[in-house]
Amino acid sequence: MTEYNNTEWKNSSSFHELLNTCSPSCREYESATIFKTWLSTAHCQTSTDILGNVTGCINPQSEYKILLTAHMDEVGLQITHINSNGLIFFRRVGGIEPMSLCGHEVTILNKKGPVNGIIGRNAQNYNFTEQGLSFKMSDLWIDIGADTKEEATEKVRIGDFVSFKPNSQKIGKSRICAKGLDNKTGLFIVAQTIKKLSKEQLSIGIYVAATVQEEIRLRGIAPCVYNIKPTIGFVVDVGFATDVPGSSQYEESTFCLGKGVGLIHNADNNPILVDYLKQVAESKKIPIQETVGHTLSGGTDAMILQLTADGVATANISIPCRYMHSHTEMCDWEDIEYAIELLTQTILKIDKESNKYLFK
Repeated sequence: MTEYNNTEWKNSSSFHELLNTCSPSCREYESATIFKTWLSTAHCQTSTDILGNVTGCINPQSEYKILLTAHMDEVGLQITHINSNGLIFFRRVGGIEPMSLCGHEVTILNKKGPVNGIIGRNAQNYNFTEQGLSFKMSDLWIDIGADTKEEATEKVRIGDFVSFKPNSQKIGKSRICAKGLDNKTGLFIVAQTIKKLSKEQLSIGIYVAATVQEEIRLRGIAPCVYNIKPTIGFVVDVGFATDVPGSSQYEESTFCLGKGVGLIHNADNNPILVDYLKQVAESKKIPIQETVGHTLSGGTDAMILQLTADGVATANISIPCRYMHSHTEMCDWEDIEYAIELLTQTILKIDKESNKYLFK
């Protein structure tokens, strides 16, 4: 594997730049711009649909189509109210717990430009017991330093979306910490995979999709599937790492950072396609981790992809992630490289088959 401190991390158009975008659900523009730039280097035909999904393609004339997809939205907030003291109240966008918000820096996405703020609460309410203090989303607000409602509304407005402030960094030997690793990690993997495949002489059609609004009930992917009508689809997303305290006994240390790509055995994953991925991984000595996933069905775009149009043979490519849906998530760079290699080698193998698999 490549050394962790390679040029990919330092390059201005690399993963690091993507991690520093603010792309909450419904406002994915910053990530979309970078993704389209990446696709241009892979000589893809690109398009953007009415929802904001970005798609690219190599060999559009082929009837056999493989779709690589990753959602580009991240969890966030949306402004709902500004009080007379200029404090800003909000609702969640995606699955965020109130306990993970207090004291963190945020960026409000306003048409005039980004506005920085801090999430606060009434510090006079406290509980020094081991159980601690519980509070609701309505007990929190964003403070942008305004003294009045009029001053605040000069900078932000009701309806503006809010992102955690970008904070990417590397920790230890190969760990990446940042907000939005769910799912900028998947987006990077998809882009790097098609970049590698663009250098090959392929007979099959390779499609990529950066989808919107996954964090709010998997809303974005369906139009992509109807338009592309793929033969098979790979959904690249992060999954809950279980190598931390508090994981249930049957899950503990079954899905760990740095130990390889997760292959999921659940209702959303085609068992024949998952076995095919496993065979490729074993033949190429690519580390994998077999898991049943967080739920029997749902949680990623795989559920919608599998059931859309005439149905699609679908498999998750899962990257273990700690501290998901928080201000700072954690993944391992080696798992990202394993995923790129597994997808590349799997697609090359399918392309060489004389009778193309339909995975039925």
